[in-house]
Amino acid sequence: MIIQNSRLNVGASLTYNLCKEQAEGFENVGASFMQFNNFQTNVKCLLNGKDGHMFISRLETLRETKGLVFAYETDGDNALRRIFWTNVDSIRCYALFDHEDDNSFIWAFQQFLKAMGGKEPHYIINDQDPGIINAVQAVFKKARHRFCMWHIMKKLTDKVGSTICKETDFLSRLNNVVWSEDLEPEEFEDNWAKVISDFSLEGNKWLTSKFAE
Repeated sequence: MIIQNSRLNVGASLTYNLCKEQAEGFENVGASFMQFNNFQTNVKCLLNGKDGHMFISRLETLRETKGLVFAYETDGDNALRRIFWTNVDSIRCYALFDHEDDNSFIWAFQQFLKAMGGKEPHYIINDQDPGIINAVQAVFKKARHRFCMWHIMKKLTDKVGSTICKETDFLSRLNNVVWSEDLEPEEFEDNWAKVISDFSLEGNKWLTSKFAE
């Protein structure tokens, strides 16, 4: 139970209390809280440095037996950094079905949340797809929703005109504002307003809406 709960980010303390409720009293659990805590610590020590290898080995077995498709990358210390996997059925479904309506996204997000034990992601980033926006608001209550900056900036030339983008330093100045990680909110707003004012873009509805969002 300790191991199963740890997969859902439930610690030894809460697991111990849950066991108490099931056993109808701490005296019936059969172990102390210290033993619960030590057990979890010992498991972590046992798996230290081996969990990534065990995970990849499991995926390799599934590739041989179930046709799983996966890829992964490690960092300079050979630690697992990122991984992608899918199966034959998912590949087949992806080729045949591509519904992007609200209900489809809501259902997909609900199944994702269920599979993750109810734990929401910290952030969700998308390209402003209306179906995804509505689904995120309907399903996720804690995740912070953000629009993809790359997709927004990709539209910039079409929205403000090629002349101002090609013949002035507008693009470089705006990029210095929106891509900066060092600006505080007030600084961002001031610098944004300065660029908009210098290039007389106060009446551009697209820029105004992006700023508001």
